[in-house]
Amino acid sequence: MPGHTDNEILINAPLDLVWDVTNDLEGWPQLFSEYASVEVLDREGPKTTFRLTMHPDENGTVWSWISERETDRQGLTVRARRVEPGPFEFMNIRWEYTEHPGGTLMRWIESAAQLSARSHMHGAPVRLVGLHGLTFIRPVERHVFIHVRSAIAHTAQDTLTALVTVHAEDPTEGTQVETLRAFLTYAPVATAAAAAPAVCALDCISEEERAIFTEVQHRLALQRRLGEEVAVAA
Repeated sequence: MPGHTDNEILINAPLDLVWDVTNDLEGWPQLFSEYASVEVLDREGPKTTFRLTMHPDENGTVWSWISERETDRQGLTVRARRVEPGPFEFMNIRWEYTEHPGGTLMRWIESAAQLSARSHMHGAPVRLVGLHGLTFIRPVERHVFIHVRSAIAHTAQDTLTALVTVHAEDPTEGTQVETLRAFLTYAPVATAAAAAPAVCALDCISEEERAIFTEVQHRLALQRRLGEEVAVAA
């Protein structure tokens, strides 16, 4: 599912200091709490290739990938991309710095496409075949952090459905509220080299997972019934 975030924060510090601190890769583990280590692999002028390693997640999994970034001190911008995208189809990041009377306005624009379905299918291609249960719960206010989460919630013989939620986080209090949720159904596709792969069954462990699985099952059945009624009416 393609995603795009556009955020900004006002930092009460001179631009030169903000630039130096945020572009000190070796210092990122102290600046960004999610990173455990940074290993610089190559430096050539303004371009740096490096490996980022995160702290273990709640399941004990340690994520690590190689990225490259190029700084433009005169233009006050930084462009970066993942060389090893991992579960992402791609990730491109742009940072912009602007002097401001109250400090430095840093803006980063991140475009990412993550398909939980492709991750579940071990990278096999899929296509979107349905969007349902799209619910706008509340508007997103300005100056908040946005968290987009996607996880497989249902599998059938030839489809799999991801639940996508969007939460807004108050950066001063750390509280989060859900703003949107939706179900997106995908189907694996055949390639020139191989037939469409089978969908691996989802193992629901918790009561919440089983409840969501049942909800999606009802929604898909309703969609099929409505589709059949429309076809008959036509």
